[in-house]
Formats: sequence, C-alpha cells, structure tokens
Amino acid sequence: MDAALAALLDENLLAAIREIGRWQPGAVCVEADGLLMIAGTTTFPVGFANCVARTDRSVAAPDVLARAAAFFEPRGRGFTIFVRGAFDADLEAVLQRSGVASLVDTPCMLIDRPLTPPTLPRGCELRAVTDEAGAVAVREINAEAYQSLGLPADEIRALYGLPRKLLAAHYVTALGCRDAQPVSTAMIIFSPLVAGVYWVGTTSGARRTGLAEACTRQVTNAAFERGAHAVTLQASPMGEPIYTRLGYRTFDRLRWYVVPSPKSD
Repeated sequence: MDAALAALLDENLLAAIREIGRWQPGAVCVEADGLLMIAGTTTFPVGFANCVARTDRSVAAPDVLARAAAFFEPRGRGFTIFVRGAFDADLEAVLQRSGVASLVDTPCMLIDRPLTPPTLPRGCELRAVTDEAGAVAVREINAEAYQSLGLPADEIRALYGLPRKLLAAHYVTALGCRDAQPVSTAMIIFSPLVAGVYWVGTTSGARRTGLAEACTRQVTNAAFERGAHAVTLQASPMGEPIYTRLGYRTFDRLRWYVVPSPKSD
C-alpha cells in the first residue's frame, strides 16, 4: 500500500479519536510530544472514553506506557491503548510482554471509489442529520446498538456528550428511518484528502433490513462528492462482511489493549 495514503488514513483515525474526546464536556485531551491521551467524563476503560494513541513513531514504546500510566493512575482509571499494526509493532510487543490484554481486534478497511447508491426497503428512507433532534436520534440509536459489542448504553451517551457537536461542517451523518422512525445511522469524519466512516449502528429490531448498509453507502458517497481520495473505516465483526461485499478492503489492523485501573490490579 502507498505509504502516503496509509499515513493519511491513519491520521483520519487519530482525528476521530480527538473529535470524540472533544464531544465530551469536561474531558481532558492532551496531545504533546508524540502522544495523544484522553481522560473522558467517565472511568470506563474500554475504547474512546479513556485512551492513548501514539502520534509519533519515534516515541519509544516503554515511554508510551510510562507516560500513559503517569496520566491515568492519579485519576484512578484504566485505559485503552490503540495499536495500529503498520505503525505500532514495537508498542504491541511491549504490551504483550507486559501482559496487557487485547480486547478488540478489528480490520482497518478502505475504498477508493464511490458506491452504487443505496436501494431502500419498502417504508424506509434516509435523512441527513441537520438539527439537534437528529443528533439526539443518532446517539440513542447507537446507545442501543453498541450494547451488542459490550459497550453500555450510558457510556455511549457519555461519549456523544453534546449532540449538537455532530452538526459540525466536517461531519456528514445519515439517519435510516423505517416507518418514519430513526433506526440506523452512519457518519463521516473528514480529514485532509480522506474521510472515515464511524458510528455505524442499527437498533436491534431493525437489523437485517439493509438500512445500515444504505447509511454506509450514503456517507461513503458523500465523502467522495466532497473530494475525498479514499474512505476508511474500522469494522466490527457484524459489519466486516457487509463492508467487504461493498468493496472495502483490509489494509491494517487496529487492536485495543486495555490497561486495568490500579484498583482492579
């Protein structure tokens, strides 16, 4: 894979981590000397609420762990270290030697062409999120949807923080509605030259309707319409077969290594 494109796609992931941190009022977001660290509004240690990502590969892996511990231990929190296969092999080796568990292993995927526009089931429609009511609907869809991946509903609500932030100009968010009720969603976060699909979700009662795929097609095409050269995403186990069928292909892996809180040691 072209190294320049790989770097752009990786920067989109880092941009998304920053953005989700900023959604949470009161979160502490620190980025300095090659490390991005976020202490969110809850103590939940898995995922974006309390997390670390290395932004400069020259930062030694032991230093990443030491600085992360110094940031989170006074707060009494566990945290997730995001490890990208192409960039963090040395960091992953240190984490494994230290006995830190990887709880999530997800493919990083990309596509470099628009998709066929979505075909909607009878009684369904797609809407763009343009107001706070739509943003709240997005939050509530994913508060239910992501429970199947082990993320509590209240934690998802905390991550979304102030829903109106979803209305920023560098996002495009789609709502899939069945019988006029929002049941599915997907969003795009733009970064220079590329974009990323995030927060694809469907309520349990609306799964297997094709609406998640339709939302993904919609926002993917919106990214290309706005000039993205490629679109990336990190796929859940449920989503991976759908994205593969659409034409997304795997170019890397993202793993979540979770360091427990000092109290749980």
